[in-house]
Amino acid sequence: NTTKLSAEMNSMVLFYENSDYAPYAVDGWGVSLTTSVSEPLRAQNRIIIEVDECLMERTACQGSQRAIIYFNFTGANQMGALMEIGLILVIVGIMIVMTHDL
Repeated sequence: NTTKLSAEMNSMVLFYENSDYAPYAVDGWGVSLTTSVSEPLRAQNRIIIEVDECLMERTACQGSQRAIIYFNFTGANQMGALMEIGLILVIVGIMIVMTHDL
């Protein structure tokens, strides 16, 4: 049922609304995803989730074609990079303090 699937897609968008990552597109479902999240500029920020098997018969999910959800992980990856920079600064700070103690 397309109406129920659209409602579930909207529910998914709302679920990820306050998250550092969110879906920005879907393929193979027969409906479009309405979201404010755009496609990431860098390919490494794009995560593709593909279903293992189609549980319902539909034209967009036959043979080797599978339903796919595309996620934008730009915010999550930026936060991870910021944490790594912070860790490096702490380690360098500790090294500087330890050398002045000698």
